[in-house]
Amino acid sequence: MFWALGGQTGLASSAGAELAARRPVSFVVFGLWGVAAVLTAGALLAAWAAWGQPRARWLRGLRILAVVVAAGLLLRGVLVEAALAANLGGVRQQVGPLETHWSLILWNPWFIIGGLSFLALARAIHHRLAEPAATPADAGSGGPPGVGSQSTNLPSMKCHRPGSPPSKWPPRSQGS
Repeated sequence: MFWALGGQTGLASSAGAELAARRPVSFVVFGLWGVAAVLTAGALLAAWAAWGQPRARWLRGLRILAVVVAAGLLLRGVLVEAALAANLGGVRQQVGPLETHWSLILWNPWFIIGGLSFLALARAIHHRLAEPAATPADAGSGGPPGVGSQSTNLPSMKCHRPGSPPSKWPPRSQGS
């Protein structure tokens, strides 16, 4: 957002001196504001998938989108990192030493982290789709299925009364 609002610090080391000095409209709209919009949309979609009540088909679509975005971010981060580290095709001389340095230690790792984050989102959606549907008692609890309702996956905890047979909880391991 800093660069999208006109900030200069660090932009030349990220985008290159020429692009930072000229700042074409397409670069500002797609490269700066576009990135901010995609990050905001990703965060909102992740929150909706986690806490909202989206239909299964929307979740399946969101999972596919998350995998595609993750693949793009990971490919971009890993391939550019490898190209710069190995100086493939003399790429270091084309972009300059300052941009190469900051790309290797700061910018490209963020693409990789973003890709891994979208993979984690896709995995979480996959697990959510695999969960059984919420029971009517779960509705309106404000939390995930099973929270705030009478249905739990825990065994019942009965008290042992004197004169009654002992409870089988907790289960004893065999061989002890």
